[in-house]
Amino acid sequence: MARVYMVRHGRAAAGWNVDPDPALDDLGRSQALEAATTLVPKGRMDVVTSPLLRCQQSAFPTATAWGVEAVIDPRVGEIPSPEGYSLENRVDWLREAMAGTWAEVAARSGAHYGTYRDTIAQAVSGLRTDTVVFSH
Repeated sequence: MARVYMVRHGRAAAGWNVDPDPALDDLGRSQALEAATTLVPKGRMDVVTSPLLRCQQSAFPTATAWGVEAVIDPRVGEIPSPEGYSLENRVDWLREAMAGTWAEVAARSGAHYGTYRDTIAQAVSGLRTDTVVFSH
């Protein structure tokens, strides 16, 4: 059975209400290096990342140290906002969503987030080798 390490991206340079795909800030880059320092001694693994820049930048030090290319997989991307939500409203919606269950998220937002959850589970359960996944 493959071992999967799920790593949240480092701190972004901007919030969701400012930039939908921000880079890492100085602390985030430092966190990415710290993640690599922790992971690299575990031995070479595959690296998978969300398509968003902050995840790709978080994955870079680990992938580089192992000499592997990070595979971009949209299935491990950010949870989608309900239709019609602006960037400004996303912050409040996301905080509320993360405080509840998948069923509560779906009930409040009028969307089916079970599909999102199942897609991530499918992506991770399909991994056949030890892998580090950089996500949200």
